[in-house]
Amino acid sequence: MQTAENPEILQDETPAASSETLTEPFSTESVSESELESELESETEPESTVPVLEIDPDRPMIALTYDDGPAVDFSERILDTLEKYQAHATFFLVGDNITEDTEKILKREVALGCEIGNHTLSHKNLEKLSLEDAVLQLSECDDKIYQCTGIKASLVRPPYGAYNDAIREADKRMFIYWSLNTNDWKREDPDEICDIVMEYIDDGDIILMHDIHEQSAKASQKLIPALIEKGYQLVTVSELIHYRNLQTEDGMVLFNVHPDGAFFNSLYGTVCDYELQKEIISYDEEEHHPAQAETESESGLLTQSTEQE
Repeated sequence: MQTAENPEILQDETPAASSETLTEPFSTESVSESELESELESETEPESTVPVLEIDPDRPMIALTYDDGPAVDFSERILDTLEKYQAHATFFLVGDNITEDTEKILKREVALGCEIGNHTLSHKNLEKLSLEDAVLQLSECDDKIYQCTGIKASLVRPPYGAYNDAIREADKRMFIYWSLNTNDWKREDPDEICDIVMEYIDDGDIILMHDIHEQSAKASQKLIPALIEKGYQLVTVSELIHYRNLQTEDGMVLFNVHPDGAFFNSLYGTVCDYELQKEIISYDEEEHHPAQAETESESGLLTQSTEQE
């Protein structure tokens, strides 16, 4: 995996029902019940316009991830771009942002083949909460997602990257970090965001972005086609895990799934076979300022992190 040495490192137009008089005569020809049912099904079940993403496990692939949504306009613009280029992404949602105005965004994410993950109910630092309150933050976000989509999120991204082993053991889902941080929340220039990714991207990376900022939506409009042109398949985190045949565990913290081995942190002492890079970018929670994280233990696993948004 590559990172920068100092990287601080997108109206209902349904026409009204017509009131015109029918001009074609009504047919009195006898139709069988089965023929009638077949005809009705063909009229009431239009063909899906969403293309199926064909993933080649032998080709490079990366996972775009977006945090903190859903957000009216910005999330929708990102989805427009993903749909245009037949790409997938994973959206880690804040439960409090799921409202009557944004429910349609979740449903569209699912319809486009994107993945929905849990980013807590109200973006709390889980490590600073009691275990009971931390679990409640996750379960109440699950409830909001399920009520809207009928889906329970299978992945978690903890706000600020803050967690502890007790939370992982209680929740049991995979916690998803990232291997390339765009810091899009503070970069005003969409081109700069795009350039950071294009310079440091590597096969199997998980890219951290946010779908609550205009510059992120604009950057995505340029970044998504640029990544595809460079040969990358844009997949969900779960698709990346599946097509790279990664053996997962309860409570695993995942950073990337590179072809030569994934980088993860195991609750059970499993050692990843990928050599940990020397730098991981983290955030100071209070100032939102990138800082060097304590990254490497003797076993080559991440020992502590206070990362991210």
